[in-house]
Amino acid sequence: MLGGDALKYIVDSTHARSPDMKRVEGDVESVARAQLLKDAGNTHKNLAFTKLSVVSAERGGTEQEHWVTFRATYKERKLETEPKSKGGNLWRDDKVAVKVLAQRARFLQDQSTSRWQYFGGTVLTPGGLGSYGDDRPASMPTGAAATS
Repeated sequence: MLGGDALKYIVDSTHARSPDMKRVEGDVESVARAQLLKDAGNTHKNLAFTKLSVVSAERGGTEQEHWVTFRATYKERKLETEPKSKGGNLWRDDKVAVKVLAQRARFLQDQSTSRWQYFGGTVLTPGGLGSYGDDRPASMPTGAAATS
């Protein structure tokens, strides 16, 4: 899945009550989805995900909640000073930094469609999978179970 299809999938697979959908003023889902699509597009311009590894998956507090811990490897384009007309802003191996994102993500199952949707997550240290700024492993927040 590349380009627009992947970006649309990201938006479509994000739960309506996710904090990612609440970053705009008002509570209009269509406006929030449009903003998330714009943000995902901006990220897509500078990052290329190359590998996704699921570290663990576990059931949450209810049957409609699951937690997935994963590592995603991606390349981050470094800006070039050359104008685009002369080849600047291209994905060149000598101008790309490879990085790893680790996250413990919460997924909720939509009761009407039975689809699993991303709700949110905690960014982890890629090596030890502990929370950034905390030496303890990330854990599910108490009372995290939610209804759709």
